[in-house]
Amino acid sequence: MSFGAGGSKDNLNLALNDYTEVIRLDKNSFQAYVDRSMLYSVQGESDLALNDLNKVIQIWEDNQKFSSQSTTPKKITFANILNSENNKTIIDAYHLRGRIYAIHNNYDSAVADLTKAIELYQNKERVDLLSQFPLANNGIAPSFASPYYTRGVIYSARKEFDRAISDFTEALKLRQTLKLPPDENMYLIYFSRGSAYGSKGSNDQAISDLTQAINLAPTINPKLDLTSAYFVRGAAYFNKGDRSNAITDLKQAKLSNDPGMRKGAEDLLQKLERN
Repeated sequence: MSFGAGGSKDNLNLALNDYTEVIRLDKNSFQAYVDRSMLYSVQGESDLALNDLNKVIQIWEDNQKFSSQSTTPKKITFANILNSENNKTIIDAYHLRGRIYAIHNNYDSAVADLTKAIELYQNKERVDLLSQFPLANNGIAPSFASPYYTRGVIYSARKEFDRAISDFTEALKLRQTLKLPPDENMYLIYFSRGSAYGSKGSNDQAISDLTQAINLAPTINPKLDLTSAYFVRGAAYFNKGDRSNAITDLKQAKLSNDPGMRKGAEDLLQKLERN
């Protein structure tokens, strides 16, 4: 599974230095800890990323426990932790920590954190907040659909396809609610939901979603590698007995740089030739 982000190494190092300086000057800079953790994660420094996220989340959870037991405000390390910006920040913190856990195949912890992020999204008090932040962390990690998407990918990896499909569907609904324009994240959601449908044998739904994904490509990125989408859709056509469309898609899949995918496409094409 891939949940990472790209960027120039020099630019990432400069950004890390900037966030570290912000934190040195202001220990209450809640967002800086979360942003720095994401950059650590991009650089493969998962332990450093988790240190920042654990600090933020622990303080927030401690404050939540205290708030539920007392009407007296608690003096905490980070200033004004419960204002709207920091509510958005804590959602990002759970989401990013969940992504890191997912990268390291710690699926139970990942699902727990992503579920917490989703619960905070669903809090009615944050409806206005959601509309204010279409992208988190300067667009490096899209904030809204991603917790659903990432959890859906984990459910797919665990072969819990109905749960995966439900999460991908919620990710698409949330994008529509926020009126986010088509982009590669939207492509990934349709591709992933189509793959989940295909894995559970719902070939018509798989073909529909994968067609949506493929049709998005000219608009969002004409250079997008579609061989995976063609392979999964071709397999769905194969399973339906639609020989003509299966051959067309599987020939496209054979152009993949992935040897495993090329072999898979060739195997299915050979079966079609024998029938």
